[in-house]
Amino acid sequence: MAGIDDSDVPDSGAVFIFGKSRLAEKLPSKFWLKNDRVLHVACGDEHSALVAESGRVFVFGPNQWGQLGLGTSTLADRPSCIKSLKHEKCKWVACGRSHTVFATVSTWGQYDTFPLPAAPESGKLYACGSNEDGQLGVKTSGSSSPLPGPVVSLTPTPWTMLAAGCDHSMALTEGRVVVWGSDEEGQLGQGQTTSTAVPSHLDVGHPVRWISCGYHHSALVTEAGEVWTWGDGEGGKLGRATDDSVSTSVPGQVTAIGHRAISVACGGSHTAVLTDSGQVYTFGSGPCGQLGLGESVLESASPYLLALPFRVTQVCCGENFTAIVSDKGQLYTCGDGRHGKLCQGPGNNANQFTPALVHRLAHLHVDQVACGGCHMMVRARPRPRTGREGQNGTQGQAETGTVRSIAQTGGNSGKQLSSQDTVRKTPVITAKMRKMDARYEGRARERQKKQREMDVKQREMDVKQREMDVTCDRSEESRDCTVHCAGRHRVRDSNGCVKDGEGGRGNVDKGNNSKEADIPEDKSKLCVVL
Repeated sequence: MAGIDDSDVPDSGAVFIFGKSRLAEKLPSKFWLKNDRVLHVACGDEHSALVAESGRVFVFGPNQWGQLGLGTSTLADRPSCIKSLKHEKCKWVACGRSHTVFATVSTWGQYDTFPLPAAPESGKLYACGSNEDGQLGVKTSGSSSPLPGPVVSLTPTPWTMLAAGCDHSMALTEGRVVVWGSDEEGQLGQGQTTSTAVPSHLDVGHPVRWISCGYHHSALVTEAGEVWTWGDGEGGKLGRATDDSVSTSVPGQVTAIGHRAISVACGGSHTAVLTDSGQVYTFGSGPCGQLGLGESVLESASPYLLALPFRVTQVCCGENFTAIVSDKGQLYTCGDGRHGKLCQGPGNNANQFTPALVHRLAHLHVDQVACGGCHMMVRARPRPRTGREGQNGTQGQAETGTVRSIAQTGGNSGKQLSSQDTVRKTPVITAKMRKMDARYEGRARERQKKQREMDVKQREMDVKQREMDVTCDRSEESRDCTVHCAGRHRVRDSNGCVKDGEGGRGNVDKGNNSKEADIPEDKSKLCVVL
């Protein structure tokens, strides 16, 4: 997109954030870890977490229930490292509405390189945040935990995947699934609706390769490529046409998909399935366009095939939006556009009813996308330079073709939608589009200027409030992670309080060692974590 320079993004990549997150609201929309690499990102309703190559976990966002695992209930507006997990290396993380689950690898210390050996090492599960329905896996339900604690009754095992719903949790190990937490809608799949803090095994009679939690429903994919769903069925998000919107606590197979599935993603009211042929099926309720089927199909209890002109490598569902990554590393989004989480241009908060290319990241290669309630996080890295770089102004060629709101339902039986369906093209950026983007950028800068003025006033009020109510300590946590944002840097006063400094070069206090920090001279939306 015109006016945005990503030449500073390292080869290891960066994390881009769009929508309503406590970090994105303060102007920076990208960051990376110095001397480390982000391997995995996860989004909750509003909070976020990421796992680094070193095994460290960084979190930020709202923290009312202690879901960040930092030992407090204070909001974190910058990525902060969870020190209580440093004795074990984290491999996976999953974020729910108000809780977070972590999977560690206890024996990482003997390896010097990543990825891990083919034979996964045993590790533990930890959880923090709200435990109102037992979603932390500890018996003291009804309370909350601001520090990650071990999930009860589970011995160390090679955990291969985690999933977290609104108030329930799932974990996958060696083809077996364990579930715990809220079961009010039958989302634990135990044949009843009794919530439990004790993890229970979920058996569908076949080894499992993929799991996913929606807000109040769940799904899995077996090694044979079968899709099973259970829980809240409102809107048809279980994909069983005969059951329509009936909720069920018993897992059932989605039989209308005529191809072998490799992954599934659950949102708030919809579900998406990715097949081994790179195709995507969606079903459920999609009033905001999250099904990607155009304005003619806003709800379906039967899977519909998206007619995409490319192969898909990942699909992810947020509360009411969907993100798709193509085999060429391009990102497409559809659904609810509030808070700008679809990244369809500055100031564009409109709903998107068919998958549309995210031009902001078209020159980068997207490795992973994570969707939450109101925001989206993307891992992307620079594309290899080619001889045609100078011709199109980017390091990679955006995909061309059409994304049609023409779908097929069930197997190979095609169904063309109504004449209201539109044909969307994904053109290479033209001079006309650059002019339009420039106008949008100008308007966005004006809005950002006003927002910065409001932020300054808010910070002044916050400083006064802290001086009245808080005695600031120079904690180890605050020293670990220093963030430089939008030409500003954070320094400490004589009392150890963090405050905003002016742009330029300055000394940042990091415990007993003072390190000179390089602050970008331009005002790009840059946030570098040291």
